[in-house]
Amino acid sequence: MEPINIAIIVAVYFIAAFYSSLAGGASLLTIPTLIFVGLSPHTALGTNKIGTFGLSAGASLGYGMEDKIDYKFSTIFMVFLVIGAAAGSYTVL
Repeated sequence: MEPINIAIIVAVYFIAAFYSSLAGGASLLTIPTLIFVGLSPHTALGTNKIGTFGLSAGASLGYGMEDKIDYKFSTIFMVFLVIGAAAGSYTVL
């Protein structure tokens, strides 16, 4: 991949992270950018999930350190998250 493409991706991910911290939905910016620089849609979705994992992990760590997570309530949502992720992956493939 060319250096200019990497610079574009890094810039868009910084903007998307800022946008995501305010309103969520960074994938609206990142997936089209990854496809624009030449990645296939499947690769773009997978690559975006790595970035999304990093954003979510960082936010979860921050909330966890401040004891702002209700783990009992979160566990219920995690079950639905796994089901939804599997269904979404199957749909895309």
